[in-house]
Amino acid sequence: MAEATITPTEQLATRFENFNQQLLAFVQGCSDEDWQKITPAEQWPVGVTARHIGVGHYPLVGWVEMVVEGQPLPDITMDEVNQINDQHAIDHTDCSKEEVVEILENNSTMALEYLDTLSDADLEREGYLGLFDETLSAGKLFTVLLIDIADAHFQSMKAALET
Repeated sequence: MAEATITPTEQLATRFENFNQQLLAFVQGCSDEDWQKITPAEQWPVGVTARHIGVGHYPLVGWVEMVVEGQPLPDITMDEVNQINDQHAIDHTDCSKEEVVEILENNSTMALEYLDTLSDADLEREGYLGLFDETLSAGKLFTVLLIDIADAHFQSMKAALET
């Protein structure tokens, strides 16, 4: 009996799902005091940082979809990203754990459902992202935005609880 091979798309989905499950477990385990601790990298409360991942990173699956469909990616600068992020932090200082869990669950489901529609060839399609001044494959873009950068925020959240 031959072993089933795991496709790159399945590997990416598994990696994202594992990351999200760890993040959700962390968020759900936060006390009210933990929720308000300030992250070292972002200088935001842990709760705001978790919310940022859910509303700021997970919906970027739309950018992956643009690459797959051959559409140009948004022309946005890092200054604009920082401004949007800073405003988000101000607007959502009092976000609840329940709200953030719901956002993370809903938006991760959306991302996983989209990944399920992609072929390995779709993940190979490339698009230019001026924000990074780089041409990236759809798979790499997903990895960088929805896992790697999101994980950097997650590590900062964990560091906040260690102080």
